[in-house]
Amino acid sequence: MVSPAVKLDPESIAKLISHPKPFQYANGSQIFNTIQSYMQALVIDLRSSADYFESHLQFSVNLPNERVGLDALLHYGTDFADKYLSSEARSLFQRRRRLYVFIIPSSDSVEHLLSAAPSKIAAALISKTKSTAAAAVDARGLLSAYVLYKAFWAEHVKELRIFAGGFKQLLERYPFLCEFHNVHIYVQPYRVDIIPPDRKKKTYPSEIFPGKLYLGDQFDAQDPYVMRNLKITHVINVTSEVPNFFEKEGTTGIITGDVGYIMYMRIDVEDKKESRIHFYFPRVFGFLEAALFGTDRSLESKRAREHRFYDLRKEALKLKSSRCPGSGNVVKAAFLSAAKTILAKQQEHFENKSPDEIERRYEAEARGKSNSNRVLVHCAMGMSRSASVVIMYIMKKFHVCFESVSKHLGEKNVE
Repeated sequence: MVSPAVKLDPESIAKLISHPKPFQYANGSQIFNTIQSYMQALVIDLRSSADYFESHLQFSVNLPNERVGLDALLHYGTDFADKYLSSEARSLFQRRRRLYVFIIPSSDSVEHLLSAAPSKIAAALISKTKSTAAAAVDARGLLSAYVLYKAFWAEHVKELRIFAGGFKQLLERYPFLCEFHNVHIYVQPYRVDIIPPDRKKKTYPSEIFPGKLYLGDQFDAQDPYVMRNLKITHVINVTSEVPNFFEKEGTTGIITGDVGYIMYMRIDVEDKKESRIHFYFPRVFGFLEAALFGTDRSLESKRAREHRFYDLRKEALKLKSSRCPGSGNVVKAAFLSAAKTILAKQQEHFENKSPDEIERRYEAEARGKSNSNRVLVHCAMGMSRSASVVIMYIMKKFHVCFESVSKHLGEKNVE
């Protein structure tokens, strides 16, 4: 509950949400990609104890509003962790200056309140009707997030974000990263495979576009839990040495679910600086374009799906004879610059755009073209060959320069 000492009039709220610098907000992909690095993220969940008990992100810390209200946050001090956190949570909390910190204000989205006037937030907070009770909880959570954000900022916590999309969005997208009080009730609707408790924490490939495009390595490509939980339908294998693990049987017989047939494209390129990866860009672009924005694969016949299988190994054999001799050292920059060079030769206009603008262009393109396809692009380590393919695609698709794409991936915390 909010302490009576905290005023909720528009003037007081305006002071609470004021800050010398604009508040920074996170999207789901940033959280998903960051928590792949074990203990590199601190997620603070401000939902009620009951909601947190039912389901929450792994390794998150709960600061429920009914126990830690605005008044407690406004008096944030060095003894805050000792007062409100368990010993296990306190250990993680104390490392906040060295971690990426994400604050989840509520279960539902509060994006509509981010640009709202203080009077609108005040009206939501003092609402007494049942129909607007949820709005009051959301507004209270957002105010608490702002106050906590300012307290952390004063402590010089560098990587700090508020996730305004709501926990329900994270639960819908990443149920396999959540812990549940009742597995039978919560897991089944989302059709996910729970990682066996005797296994180490499972990591997943980096998410480039939410629920659509992923960048990973050979270990992701052969892990049935990754393929099943991310519902991968298409794979681009940018190696000459890693097999197409589910090429014949898909995931049938290994794990059950919607994904039973996976379309593969192999790009037979070795991890050497002299490899001519740019020869494959036109075909790769067409494959990605069809997978991400084409017709839903469920509408295709089995025969049609088989004809859409691409394998470039024959073309690769023709290229091998023209490759420069010698092994050379693996140079990541050589692969990444290939995307920049080949597209520049096409004399297309590539703009310098912000990560938010790239995301908006993707959303505009995806609007009205949704399908169930999900693509994993991988090489051996997920660093050079597969990254080149992803960068090339984003550059050409959205007409943005190499530097803009690099910044876009950096904003999403893609390793």
